[in-house]
Amino acid sequence: MTVDTRTQFHIRRVKLGDVIETLPQYIQLILDECPLVDGYKYTLLDIKHQILKAGQSTCSTGWHTDFRSSKPTQESRELNHIWCSAAGTEYMVEGCDTILTVPTGQWFSYDRNLVHRGATVSEDMYRMFIRVSQTMERYA
Repeated sequence: MTVDTRTQFHIRRVKLGDVIETLPQYIQLILDECPLVDGYKYTLLDIKHQILKAGQSTCSTGWHTDFRSSKPTQESRELNHIWCSAAGTEYMVEGCDTILTVPTGQWFSYDRNLVHRGATVSEDMYRMFIRVSQTMERYA
């Protein structure tokens, strides 16, 4: 696996509008397809470039949610949209009876209540992960 590490960068919780025009064109094209909705105060961006070895997880291996507020209320609602190039995240759906793995190269939206975990990869790979979070609060 050959990856040009000069093009790898990480962005964490920055306002999308502040950086969109500075991003490489291929990322701007992916972001153009993000299914944003009205009614949120902030639109924040996370981008991770990962070089993963077989057996590694893409993120937390345990089941969890991404909601970041200590006091979940209507005013602190959050909607996440994710896209990844490989090794999609696993989601628990239908009353925790089914595990859904979202196809790579597609946007998937979820709120604070959807439980998920990172996938464990079966082979060495490069993965790009993009999350756009629409929130009422700005999280550091």
